[in-house]
Amino acid sequence: KIYKTDHAVQSIIVPAGNHKVVMIFKPASYYRYVRLASISLSIIYLTIILSLALPFAKKKLTTKG
Repeated sequence: KIYKTDHAVQSIIVPAGNHKVVMIFKPASYYRYVRLASISLSIIYLTIILSLALPFAKKKLTTKG
């Protein structure tokens, strides 16, 4: 059983001896929002790169023609 010790701390009672306690917290919402943030950041980077590269490409095309 997991007990609330403080507002942010949890505790468990473990009998004497050698033990391995593993607490895993893997909410699906966390991974969903990390994926969404990665996609959003990629779109922002792509927009910045295109906005910097397009004026140079247009300038290069107009000077050739």
